[in-house]
Amino acid sequence: MLKNILKDYEGALEDFDKVNVLEPNHAFNLRIRGDVKRILEDYQGALEDLDKADVLEPNHAFTLQICGDVKELHQIFVFFSSRNLVGKIFKCR
Repeated sequence: MLKNILKDYEGALEDFDKVNVLEPNHAFNLRIRGDVKRILEDYQGALEDLDKADVLEPNHAFTLQICGDVKELHQIFVFFSSRNLVGKIFKCR
């Protein structure tokens, strides 16, 4: 969890993956791992974790919030990708 706080998201994901091997039905770990995957732009992986967390603990506010964020970010990413604009968005100075 400390790696997540320190913004070492790759390291945090490795740690959450290890927890998931030991406890694959741990809703809290799945929620946080899904959030880290969102930050790393692994939207499909994030949704898989968040969907599983929602099955284990239905209608948890954090799970639903992050799931909504992921779906919105994914739509934005697809929109800009289809127009070859990814990476060009913030280059207007």
